[in-house]
Amino acid sequence: MLNGTEYDLPEEGGVKTLHELSLAWGADCELQAVTHPGGLPMLRMRLRQGRRFTDVELTEEMALEMAQWLQAWARAKGG
Repeated sequence: MLNGTEYDLPEEGGVKTLHELSLAWGADCELQAVTHPGGLPMLRMRLRQGRRFTDVELTEEMALEMAQWLQAWARAKGG
């Protein structure tokens, strides 16, 4: 749940866009809920810059750890 919104997972083998972000230097990030065959849920971060893109897929545990590090960095920078 984020900002009172609960996110449903897509069916097995499906992808659902959760959020899109504009990043620095003309890059974009799309956050997607992905359910792989066998039912494994992942959070995909699709980073795009021009014609290039990189997919990073995270388990729930990895996403929570990354969120903690991002939050700690932002707070240390005065956010």
